[in-house]
Amino acid sequence: MTKKYYAGYNPYGTNFTYFRTFDSDIVAWSVAVFDSKSDRDQWVDEDNYSNGNPTREVITRNIARKIMGNHCREGDPITNRDDMVIGHWLETDYNTTYFD
Repeated sequence: MTKKYYAGYNPYGTNFTYFRTFDSDIVAWSVAVFDSKSDRDQWVDEDNYSNGNPTREVITRNIARKIMGNHCREGDPITNRDDMVIGHWLETDYNTTYFD
């Protein structure tokens, strides 16, 4: 398996926990996966912010696994400003083991 680069996205801002809290069943984080570090970094840098808060950040493989669980797959594409596919969103798939 080739090396992958991960980013987290939270529409409410990156100051929220990656995991469920006692008062919420909602995990607002999504995980994006990229084949190149430069594509990942560019995507994170192009963050539109939410009320002044960043909504994207670089995360580790370990954090991506904790957010998504073991059973997921690469799903919808992420494109850059030139409409070139630079990455994919991870989505839950109980029939697939993404993280070894």
